Amino acid sequence: MQQACGTGGGLLRLAQLLRGMPEGSRNLALRRLPEDVHEEHFEAEFGAQFKGSRPVDETEESDANMDPEAYIDGLPEEAGLEADIGEFIQADGLPESVHYGGNEDDDINHVEDDMAEVDATMDLEEELPAYEPEPFEALLQEEKEEEDADDEASCEQLEEPELKKRPAANSKAKAADRQVQKKPAARRPYPNELCPGRRGQPCIFSTSAAGIPAGIHPKRGQKHCMFCDPAELRKAMSSKRPKVLPTWKKLSDEAKKLALTRMARWEGEEKTQEFKVKAQKVRPMCAQQDWKQLLEARQMLRAPLEEEELSQYERSVQQDRQRARRKVLCPEHKGKHSARKQTEKELAEIRARCGEIADVAENDCGLPAPEDPTARMVEAWCKRGSWAMCETCHSLQPQNLEPMDLKRVKKATISSKQCTACKHQEYVPTLADVPGALRNLAPGVLQALRPLDINTGPAVRADYGYRVHMSMMTFAWSPRSVESKIKKLQKADRRVARAALNHLLSCQDSDYGTFYDKHLEFLQRHGRDADEKLRKRPLRFIEQEGLECALWPRLYWHRNLCETVARASHESRQTRKRKAKRQTVGSSSSDEEGSSESAAAPNRPGAEIQESKLGRIKRGFLRKVLSPVIGYGTDYDLLHFVYDLSMWTTVGTKKNIARQTDVPLRVVLSSCPWTPQYWRIRHLAVIDMQRQCGNAALFRTRAPYEMTFPYHEWVMHEQRTAGRARMHLAGAETLHQAHVLLELDKGFMSGARGRTGRADRIWKDHLLGPMPPKNVQTVLSRVTRLEFQDWKRKSATKSYHGRGTAHSHSLDFLQNIKDIGLEKKLSAHLPNKKRRPLLHGLVMDGQRDRTSSKLPVRSRSSKWDDKTGKVLLKHTEEDQDLHLRAYFPTTMEVTKCHEDVQQPDGNGAVLRYVATYSLKFSDSMDKEWLNEQASDYSVARRVLFSYHPLEPEMWLTLAQERFPQVDYQGTLVNLFVPLPDVEDDSKPKLLQNYEDAVWRRDNMPLVEFLRKSNESGDILRRIKEKHFQHAAKMVEEAMLEAEVPPKEAAKQSVELIRGYKRRAKEEANFGTLAEFVEAEWDVWLPEIEEYANAYKCQAEKMIAASMYSMLNDRYYGQWLVLNKPFVRLRDLMDEFGGHADRAPPHYRYFAMALKADPGFWKNDEKIREQMELEAYNRAMVDTILRKIKAQRCLVGRYLSGELDLADDVDSDDDSGGEEAGDEEKKYQKPKTVLTASQRKLRDSMKPSIERALQAAQAQDDEEQERLMAEALECNKMLFASGGPGSGKTFVLHEQIRRWHAKGARILFVLPTGQLAANMKAQHPHIDVDTYHGGLLFHKELSALN
Repeated sequence: MQQACGTGGGLLRLAQLLRGMPEGSRNLALRRLPEDVHEEHFEAEFGAQFKGSRPVDETEESDANMDPEAYIDGLPEEAGLEADIGEFIQADGLPESVHYGGNEDDDINHVEDDMAEVDATMDLEEELPAYEPEPFEALLQEEKEEEDADDEASCEQLEEPELKKRPAANSKAKAADRQVQKKPAARRPYPNELCPGRRGQPCIFSTSAAGIPAGIHPKRGQKHCMFCDPAELRKAMSSKRPKVLPTWKKLSDEAKKLALTRMARWEGEEKTQEFKVKAQKVRPMCAQQDWKQLLEARQMLRAPLEEEELSQYERSVQQDRQRARRKVLCPEHKGKHSARKQTEKELAEIRARCGEIADVAENDCGLPAPEDPTARMVEAWCKRGSWAMCETCHSLQPQNLEPMDLKRVKKATISSKQCTACKHQEYVPTLADVPGALRNLAPGVLQALRPLDINTGPAVRADYGYRVHMSMMTFAWSPRSVESKIKKLQKADRRVARAALNHLLSCQDSDYGTFYDKHLEFLQRHGRDADEKLRKRPLRFIEQEGLECALWPRLYWHRNLCETVARASHESRQTRKRKAKRQTVGSSSSDEEGSSESAAAPNRPGAEIQESKLGRIKRGFLRKVLSPVIGYGTDYDLLHFVYDLSMWTTVGTKKNIARQTDVPLRVVLSSCPWTPQYWRIRHLAVIDMQRQCGNAALFRTRAPYEMTFPYHEWVMHEQRTAGRARMHLAGAETLHQAHVLLELDKGFMSGARGRTGRADRIWKDHLLGPMPPKNVQTVLSRVTRLEFQDWKRKSATKSYHGRGTAHSHSLDFLQNIKDIGLEKKLSAHLPNKKRRPLLHGLVMDGQRDRTSSKLPVRSRSSKWDDKTGKVLLKHTEEDQDLHLRAYFPTTMEVTKCHEDVQQPDGNGAVLRYVATYSLKFSDSMDKEWLNEQASDYSVARRVLFSYHPLEPEMWLTLAQERFPQVDYQGTLVNLFVPLPDVEDDSKPKLLQNYEDAVWRRDNMPLVEFLRKSNESGDILRRIKEKHFQHAAKMVEEAMLEAEVPPKEAAKQSVELIRGYKRRAKEEANFGTLAEFVEAEWDVWLPEIEEYANAYKCQAEKMIAASMYSMLNDRYYGQWLVLNKPFVRLRDLMDEFGGHADRAPPHYRYFAMALKADPGFWKNDEKIREQMELEAYNRAMVDTILRKIKAQRCLVGRYLSGELDLADDVDSDDDSGGEEAGDEEKKYQKPKTVLTASQRKLRDSMKPSIERALQAAQAQDDEEQERLMAEALECNKMLFASGGPGSGKTFVLHEQIRRWHAKGARILFVLPTGQLAANMKAQHPHIDVDTYHGGLLFHKELSALN
């Protein structure tokens, strides 16, 4: 110490150590200082303590008169050490019984050990780094912000000694500096640095460990922590930089409750409630990226809302919030007047029961945040993290729900590398690109600028729902010129409209001038107020390029933004475009297109707007909807136009492809979600998923409610900007709902893993995952389907139709279900109203079924039942009286809507899923609407005028690429299974891959090969990845046997496999993975071919195998191809065909299947089990089994020789409606010959039906109107009478089959519902109803007109 105190560096280090000591230890250290230590080094820092440790002459009047060069004389005796320690303990308010050790000697020894450490540290004087404290002014400013006025005053009395930094002399000294500057090991706090508690109750508010006292700062005058002293708590909560909330979040659960109790007692309930709200709020990851700032870039092009519109919007918002509030938390206030006092009363009740309302915007739903922490984070993702804005183009992009979203909220922005628009170099409209003359135009001005009038049909809105598409959009020239309409505007609007018109007529980038000139030409030819029939344009007018420029000039200020131009830019239409010689951007002819684009001025507005090269109407429109320009998604007429244009283009294109390739139109349209074939294929894939994974364990339904659904901030911002209440901005609402529903099922529910392999994207805490500490796979596969509430269908107990909102149905295929802990995650019980008020209100509102919950009564807690493999849910008699359905509490608090979770028996879940897929149309779409004989114009017209979707379905049809209506794990292959005798040139490519594959085993059937192979016939990539994972696991086990640490073994095994992948990619003949692993770690691993042959599929790939009905003999031929191995397809005919020649032709394939696998087709239980996996209902299974049993007996008699082919045995086989072959004709029944009266009735019906059919299949509007007028004039009512058995009904049945085959749409009406049901059973493909229902006798004639 003597040596250390003799140098400047040692004195600095000593001063630093003395600052961190408790007061008692510091006094002892000061007394031990050598005599030659100067007072100036310590008096300014420690003042009275240093002065009190020295003998002072009585002649000295004050400390200020002391000589700074004076030396300290003498040291205190050791006998006074013990008394000094006792004094400082009492001075800090701690009892003397509190010590470091078991007695006071231990405390003395502990302090002496600290001093010995100080002495040892001083020996490093030569290597100590120089110490330079922070400026005293900065320290003082920090103290002012953190402490009260008394502490600030005490801090001002301190003066920081002015010290200078000593540079290191050489590199050796620098190394010593780095060594000494390392953070020292943490020491135990001294007794006076621990909070003593309050009134005999020990302190438990430590942030490092539960149940121990919190640390305090004695040198700042603290004697208790903030939660044990009311003054400290008040001072901390009133500080400009409060630290109460961060400290409280680090406490244990018990300490948190005690802290809130004391806070309520000392600070009052109001401040405590505010503190709870702050604790529940989720702070964004980066404050500068807050959504409120980013959304300022999204603005409307129209004029600001007028006062009346703004007040109407505010009233609608208050009504929506009131409806949600009273529906969930205040049902007793339903029907009361919504006065201001009543609203304040309801809000006060909610705050008292649930805390503050967790709104992120003024038009939020007005409900509190979820009580569950995990649900709170998922809701935060819905409102802030489910979408992101590109930093470059400012377009909105949907974001996946990832595991890290349960811990923090994502950034609000993404880079251009993550933005799909920037990556594909697609243009995104921005406000800066919009010409100034077209901004802030009022609706009246826009209407006056249109040279065309549009008609979307009658404006029909579903009850409590969205608007309905009732007709295809039609166009007509406006009866008055644009100039005359502008003259009728008000003065201010007139000036703005003329400026906009002048810009549009002078702009070369817009096609507005073309339609403006055509309109003037029409008015000059036909005059003003021309007849509507003359003004009306044909339906094909929707194809006119640049039409949007004339209808929505402020949104389509450039022709290359138009969807009609994108449609025409498709490769198949380029030839017609060149022939038309349409003028492109900046060029006078199509030959100069390339040079004009390169010569375009870069600063000219719209110069960078390039013409679409892919012809994608939907993609381009959705890009504009999510752009910074608000308006594309708020205009229903624009949605109607784009939907009609897309459907018109799709149907016309597919019809031409079907005609050229001779493929049925329904097959070509199988990728469109509005066709039945789309859903049939997906549900065939679901059936194959069940074959691979077994029966589904859960069947879930989730139906959002717009008033309570957690909308993202951008959705509510667009509603606020456009002045739209909830359920009146279908585009933004539907896209967000679909995104949230799909992501909840993919991520939070089933934990679908991303293909990146990143650890932060692998779910471990998903809801259907295993309970800790289990680490097993529980989710095999899942499928989610988005449907729309049908606005036309309703049950007898409903007083309203469906709203058209999108809702989800999901199937979960699980294993190790017991480890999931569903008894803790699933509920069918009404929660406690006081403890969980929000969940109680949601359950009471959304989980009560109309009839019965169909759950057994159980008063005890939920329990897993090993016998049934299900959860026995707690469901009391009260719950049964309320008809409560099962639900997941965590997700219900997030979506705040109805849920239904069922644990089905057998194949019940898939059966319901498949049986309820039908849309608003029946199978008549395939046979009537998609008529093979009709033209593309007729088919497109029939679909657009007959199909009536609501707004949500229209939006998701346009957004199908981004938000598919069916989402599943794995890939799908659509296959129509060929028959064994198909010709070689007609074999599908997948069948050829099977025959040529060399890696498959000999006994692998076709269906298994298709599940394990890709398009080229190679092993599926996912199976290869599983092989790599298996290899890594084998290597890891070998490392563990070699006593390698577990973490190191896991890391090295993964690195080993990655190294093999790199080398195999670099070297062509590197060797197989099995050889590599065996060479490195002497571990046996099966080759990839062997592994793939033995691998059990888990729905990595699903085969949607379209087959005939089991009532048709050809089904059994397809079954042979799928399930029996072969080298060449003809081998099946060579092996089993000769055996089947002894059976009749209509039993041929069944006889082959019976010969190929008698163990299956002679075992009714196996057949039943297979049919249940294919989702057949019990009635159908029984019917098929009886038919198979009869066929087995009959075919057996033929094969045994008991019967001969010449024997005439009647057959009820369904031939599938195709013409029979020559060998089958002798087994068919002869045709019935009609009588003269029957032929007369038939011939009388024929002309009328032909006229109606011709009108329905007209090629254009004029022809249709002419044929309809002719039919109304010539067709007469036909009356036929005759006695029973005279053949009236027989003629009707014959005519129905005949004309339906020709594409006629038939309505059959009967007196009673029973007769109608019987007729519907005989003719399921036609419309059958009663007189009153079919002929609308129950409606007034005026309403029909």
